[in-house]
Amino acid sequence: MSWAGAVTRLWRLARFLAAGATGYVIYYAVSWATTRHTNLSIGLSALVGVSVALLPTYHLQRHLTFKSSARLTTSLPAYAGLQVANGVIIATSATTLERFFGPSALWLALAGGIGIGVSYVIQSKFVFRQRISL
Repeated sequence: MSWAGAVTRLWRLARFLAAGATGYVIYYAVSWATTRHTNLSIGLSALVGVSVALLPTYHLQRHLTFKSSARLTTSLPAYAGLQVANGVIIATSATTLERFFGPSALWLALAGGIGIGVSYVIQSKFVFRQRISL
């Protein structure tokens, strides 16, 4: 890989993390608030958080991170499917951690972090493969 290619990939990763961090803050705030102020379980609260963060994070990933020219009609359903799968993984992880180690807001944070690597690979390889030519 050339130096320019490595720099391009690092910048894309930095943009992915910035966009993902925005989505993560939305996810965590909503999940935490839902867990604290409703009767929903930690798993359902995590699913609510992922759902609320979906559209703003999609927009950031599509336009900021991957600068994708993929059609909305194909990329949004693919992204939503990925996030549903991630939501299930996150909810299951949070529930499992809580069952083994007791209640803690840390489990929401750790569970959310589990989906980051998988999300990057799937988004870059499948969801936003088409890039805008500059």
